[in-house]
Amino acid sequence: MNWKSGLQLRDHDAGVRVELNCPPGGCGRTIRPSIGDIIERAEALGIEAPEQLYLDQVAARLKCRQCGRRLVLLQSHEENMEAFQGGMP
Repeated sequence: MNWKSGLQLRDHDAGVRVELNCPPGGCGRTIRPSIGDIIERAEALGIEAPEQLYLDQVAARLKCRQCGRRLVLLQSHEENMEAFQGGMP
């Protein structure tokens, strides 16, 4: 079990953003939708109870609009500051 198969969309706040990347060999597109945006889009497509989808199920359904390849779902940690800023002296 990994983080994608253990978490549902409802386990995250609606404002949390994830990163979707087109894999190497594709167009290189990157988008950063919020969990709320993903749920709204799924409801518009007619998916029942989209907040109950696991992240791996969401990733399996996503395709790039430019090249048609399956997108890769990644965690985004841009809002977290890291204390370590340099290397060893």
